[in-house]
Amino acid sequence: MLTIANRLCNAVALSALVLASGGEPRYEGIAPEDRAALKAMLLRAQQRADLLITTGGASTGEGDLVKRMLTELGAEFRFMHVAMRPGRPFGFAEWGGMPVCVLPGNPAAAFVCFQKLVRPALARLSGHGATELPRLYARLGAELHARPGRPHFVLARVRCEAKDFVAKPLANQCSALVRTAADANAIVTVREIAFGSTGLHRGEIIEVEVFDWSSVFRSSCETHLAKEAAA
Repeated sequence: MLTIANRLCNAVALSALVLASGGEPRYEGIAPEDRAALKAMLLRAQQRADLLITTGGASTGEGDLVKRMLTELGAEFRFMHVAMRPGRPFGFAEWGGMPVCVLPGNPAAAFVCFQKLVRPALARLSGHGATELPRLYARLGAELHARPGRPHFVLARVRCEAKDFVAKPLANQCSALVRTAADANAIVTVREIAFGSTGLHRGEIIEVEVFDWSSVFRSSCETHLAKEAAA
């Protein structure tokens, strides 16, 4: 069950991400655990948006409230789940010609789904030529084990050092935490396990996707100033 705090955090974070991606966010509020209220909110949002983004109520079984309601209202889902971690409950539908992105409610999962799946769509709708996050090569600062069945998107902190970039995966990758996404500035992709694969190794040069470039270089400057002060 999502707390009110998590729902509000998701609303603020997703609104900021939409704005940064070239869209104009319009917050419709938090739907109560009530079918009639959820239906009314979705219908109201449909009349006022070019793209609808929901978060929460997108798990499985009885918890899959949003997808079931959207289906009842005539939305046609192209897919209900994605083979990714975190973010498996993500769904995409078309509803009267409007695209609908159904994000999971856990903050870190919603953040990763936005960066990987929603942001490219918004960029294209906004007329941007580049739809993918910028990438760079960095030295991995920890071991990352591959998992069977689906790729694992790891939130990390990239910093610029004297000789290269270093990507340090955050210690706690729990998708329910707000702090995980807040502390990160990049995403490391660990492909699903294959024959003979063990994942990514500390010290290996890998490709990472960066979503906050300013922090990559700011952390380097702060470290350099701290060393000078200590000397």
